[in-house]
Amino acid sequence: MPKFNIENYLSAQAIAKIRDEIERADGNEVYFVGNCDDNKIVTSVQAVARGNSFSVVHVQEFAERSDVVIHNHPTGNLTPSTADNEIAHELANDGIASYIVNNEVDEIYPIVEPFDKKEETELQIEKVVNYLEPGGAVSKHMPQYEHRPQQIDMIRAVAQAFNEKKIAVIEAGTGVGKSLAYLIPAIIWANVNKQRCAISTRTINLQEQLIGKDIPFLKKTLGLNFEAVLVKGRGNYVCLRKVDSLKKEAESLIEDEYQEEVNTLLKWIERTEDGSRSDLNFVPTGEVWELFQAEADNCQRTACPFFKDCFVMKARRRASKADILVVNHHLLFADLSLKAVGVKNTVLPKYHHLVFDEAHEIEEVAVNYFGGQVTRHGVARTIRRLFNPAGKKTKGMLPILVQNLKKASQQGKKKLDEISKKIVMDVYSICDYGHEATQTFMDQLASYVEETSKENWYETKLRLTDVIYQDGDWQDKIENQAANYFKVLANLISVLSALVKDIIDAMPTLSNELESLMQDIATQIRRLKDAVDTMNSILKERDDEFVRWIEVVNRRRGRKIVRLHIAPLNISEQMRELVLEK
Repeated sequence: MPKFNIENYLSAQAIAKIRDEIERADGNEVYFVGNCDDNKIVTSVQAVARGNSFSVVHVQEFAERSDVVIHNHPTGNLTPSTADNEIAHELANDGIASYIVNNEVDEIYPIVEPFDKKEETELQIEKVVNYLEPGGAVSKHMPQYEHRPQQIDMIRAVAQAFNEKKIAVIEAGTGVGKSLAYLIPAIIWANVNKQRCAISTRTINLQEQLIGKDIPFLKKTLGLNFEAVLVKGRGNYVCLRKVDSLKKEAESLIEDEYQEEVNTLLKWIERTEDGSRSDLNFVPTGEVWELFQAEADNCQRTACPFFKDCFVMKARRRASKADILVVNHHLLFADLSLKAVGVKNTVLPKYHHLVFDEAHEIEEVAVNYFGGQVTRHGVARTIRRLFNPAGKKTKGMLPILVQNLKKASQQGKKKLDEISKKIVMDVYSICDYGHEATQTFMDQLASYVEETSKENWYETKLRLTDVIYQDGDWQDKIENQAANYFKVLANLISVLSALVKDIIDAMPTLSNELESLMQDIATQIRRLKDAVDTMNSILKERDDEFVRWIEVVNRRRGRKIVRLHIAPLNISEQMRELVLEK
């Protein structure tokens, strides 16, 4: 192999960063995205994936044209594998270079050299406007075409905003033809500059109009080669790892009343192509769909044995190749809120431009995602996923864990037998106590809210103010009880965390089945921690930056619905940092 001078490709700072990350990964494979200076030397890098199950999707959040994907070969042999060449070829299509280095980062092999940074090509505004003028392409392809001066004003304003990198705020009434006025400049810009544009709407009807009518029409009319996809949230897709668990442990995970519906979904999964809920010919029960749906905080990513066939990853791959993303406000702000706390595995690939349609709705949606919520059902469901004694047979992750540990203990792992006995003798009852404590505390909250608000409506809301905090009944009935309740949950979290540690210590190498189960249990522990933190911030913390309130909803049957909320009073700072400045 020819020798390449590493200093011609990586700065000393980049070399040190790569070397440090490889050492942290115990010498295993690590993938980086590097940013080049004007001399095409990588000056900064970011680790984006570890292990050998790399997917190009991983870099879509971080890489742009003229960037470089770098990874190490732990063997020291820098000859590209077939997979390396395939990945490099796919990245090159997006103008992204590829390097291989050794673990010492003193040798390098560039598979694809860096690309030149591409200057943006401005839109020819009058040419763009002409598409909507009488005699333009739209009028020739649209039988019901009519000239609309306001639409012309709007398309000109949008095109100028693209060229000048400015934010345009446009108000237009019904019948102006807003969607074509922003879609045409967005599509042409994305096509010419290879910069993805996201279109965010509030309603499903508008999304369906864009993806099913307007965009296909413009594909024929504009004569441009571009791709547009409707992006749905992760929870709309089936998780194949969960499906595998359901097939193996259906009796231990599923209530008897849901067995038939679960079996119907399992048969559907065998023939569905996209694995999304919209592909079903019926609306599944919420409790049943939760057993199937993909979840961001419970995803094994490249470590998942079903990663290659994952419906979410297939959808992300389609999105990563698209020029136009059609999303809804909820998904957009869910994605932004995750990015705000440093989560890398978000739903949307990187986009350069953003159009809000139905923009008057974004504040309400954004507030929900920059705040927090805890519900009675959410906490109780999390605990019952771990252990549920209701019915003829105990169900949940812990009984399944006991079965797996007993199988492993038969192979000479006596420590595992002790752990399984401890789960049955102690942890079951601690879970049960945590569930009962949750129901009791939520009942107390419901009673206080209804008594204090003195409303007999179906739904009662109570804002938590200084007057409430200083109320003797609040301090006696809620504050003191909350302290006791949080101790119960803290003990449950501590016991479960110790349990996970004991199993990992006893079995450093886990089977795929057991590793998947441990991942699910760890996720429930994390959700309980998050619930306690959020309830603390709602019931105990006091400041002027957030508003806090409790909702109680009466039901014909069963316990009352209780929801605890916290939301920022002003989201201008988050909007500026996460949306406007970007």
